[in-house]
Amino acid sequence: TKTLSGSIATMDMCVRHLWQVAGCSVEAALEAASLRPAQLLGIEQAKGTLDYGTDADLVLLDKELNVKATYIAGEWVWKHQTITNEEKVE
Repeated sequence: TKTLSGSIATMDMCVRHLWQVAGCSVEAALEAASLRPAQLLGIEQAKGTLDYGTDADLVLLDKELNVKATYIAGEWVWKHQTITNEEKVE
């Protein structure tokens, strides 16, 4: 068919759902959304980890896995309205 499917679910919603429903660890849920896809695509040298020499793309999450800030190439590009200066990663 010519019909596409999609979702309004955001990645953080999906990670939270996996964590809560599957009962897995936070680390396993986050790896399922970052490291494992990068490994599948063969780009784990640059994406999916915070190892030295990788792209330094990251998301700052609170304890409930809600997005608080986004960094691309180590640069702070977005923050939630309620984030405080103390929470900012330097």
